[in-house]
Amino acid sequence: MASQSSRRLRALAVVAAGSLVALSATTAVAAAGNPATTGSGTSTSTTEYAIGVPECTAPAPGDAQCFAMRRVVVSKGTFGARAFHPLASSAAASSNGVTRGPGGGYTPADLASAYGINPASGGTGQTVALVDAFNDPNITLNLNSFDSHYGLPAETASSFRVVGQTGTSTLPANDTTGWSTEESLDVDTVRGLCHHCKIILVEANSQSQTDLGLSVNEAVKLGATEISNSYGYPEQNDPSQPTDPNEIADYTHPGVVMTVSTGDDGWYDYDFIDAINSPDQPSTLPGVIGVGGTTLNLTPAGRRASETVWNDNGPYDVNEQGFGAALGATGGGCSTLYTAPAWQHHVAGYGSLGCATMRSPADISADADYLTGYDIYDTFADHAGDGGGWETIGGTSLASPIIAAMWALAGGAHGMAHPAATLYGHSGAHSPFYDVTVGGNSWCEAQAVCQLGGSTLNSNGAAGLVDCATNAAGVSLSDTGQCDAEPGYDGPTGLGAPNGLSEFRPATPTARISAPAHVLTRKTAKFSGAKSSDPYPGGEITKYTWSWGDGSKPSTGAKASHRFTKAGKHTVRLTVSDSYGQTGTTTTKVTVKNKKKKK
Repeated sequence: MASQSSRRLRALAVVAAGSLVALSATTAVAAAGNPATTGSGTSTSTTEYAIGVPECTAPAPGDAQCFAMRRVVVSKGTFGARAFHPLASSAAASSNGVTRGPGGGYTPADLASAYGINPASGGTGQTVALVDAFNDPNITLNLNSFDSHYGLPAETASSFRVVGQTGTSTLPANDTTGWSTEESLDVDTVRGLCHHCKIILVEANSQSQTDLGLSVNEAVKLGATEISNSYGYPEQNDPSQPTDPNEIADYTHPGVVMTVSTGDDGWYDYDFIDAINSPDQPSTLPGVIGVGGTTLNLTPAGRRASETVWNDNGPYDVNEQGFGAALGATGGGCSTLYTAPAWQHHVAGYGSLGCATMRSPADISADADYLTGYDIYDTFADHAGDGGGWETIGGTSLASPIIAAMWALAGGAHGMAHPAATLYGHSGAHSPFYDVTVGGNSWCEAQAVCQLGGSTLNSNGAAGLVDCATNAAGVSLSDTGQCDAEPGYDGPTGLGAPNGLSEFRPATPTARISAPAHVLTRKTAKFSGAKSSDPYPGGEITKYTWSWGDGSKPSTGAKASHRFTKAGKHTVRLTVSDSYGQTGTTTTKVTVKNKKKKK
């Protein structure tokens, strides 16, 4: 498979040849942007302009790339620049209940307020591991500077550890490719949102699939309860580069929360304008929690005003591709390798993806937009223009540690062998998620009318697939939930964005007892638990256990019969277990009367 760098060069050739042209009038309006919506309610009236710069350089084939994107303020008219209103100054904002980071982006307090959490409450006993590549020699000093700024205690040998991929103090070579900024983003995000969590940074020897996988396994050995992975690479669907057979095992550890960013290059990585289309793994692996990216806007009081699909691509991408740096959009698309786990395949809305039985990466989403971004402290100059202290960073690299930290606040996996299923147990009518219904991660960004190269979308074979509105032949499709946000579950954002911590705690089956109206001693009474239900898509009740409250042995089965020998009130208890290992219990009071003797 071609490397990402060579794929981008192919994209430049396509642009130079004039294959990408202006879109229709409908989409051109969207391309103009609406800066008033960025940072809505927390911003000043001043308009500034910025581009997003990927922190990590393009990797070689078989290697991963981190998904951190740095906000770089530029002058108006710079190709690809997005307009935004900077957040109000700290002094002005504090009276309104919002804050502003030293670099001008969001702070831990902003994210905590938006997502309804208290970083100082919870997390004790949880260890969040962050897997990255190469060494940042300043990482402990940087994290302590971050802590000091926000009034948090200095790190100790217990609260924060840095180890190599073998779990020892032998660390890899110092970074030269951008991963050190990713490391600062990861640790600052987790510490900012989970004050009492222990943090382990595992530095892989390289950004190869093998070394990163070994680092994940080492994090598990070191006792990690949550592991965040803010990196990825296109699925290896080229026969010359088969998937690493150990990869599923590397990222499948029962009882460990495994969050993975879905990527920064849009639906099917169309940023690269390549006929080879696929989403990014390891986010497509069945057992991980795929984390997509959103644009988070706050009110003056610091609450969430809105959250939409993060997408700075599409019309904007025409300009950016010509200069070799794509703006970024949350990743997605149907896996070319892995089938969807039962909890995803059976969730309401999965059918609108058009993925048949294949995995869709995003299970949940969080803030990833670099225009507001999250302020981190980074002093290691791994490459030009970096290492200057406070920086505003976005990308789905931000979203993954947000979710890992929140899961730790909620107490971890709670014994759930497949923590990803936990989210889907809350997908019913009263879902606690914030439902993201605006935007998309494809070329058109949920716009109804647009064209590529003067022809119908996807019909230009050199460009590959760029939008799920049509198939490769240019025929319109109705299953656009694969790349467009919809009410409920969808491809770009999964189940939605966090809204408190309840969605990170396992739901339990609901046990229901149907009991006879009259129960007599020495006469068989029939009970049923058939109306019990399981909250998990694809789940089912597998065991029913009855306790009769009279000292007799328990019974099993959805339907059970019992003879009471003594009159009085008895508490009948039904415990049900489901196929995910969760249990639910209910009781009912049964009044037993003596059976009248025949005269």
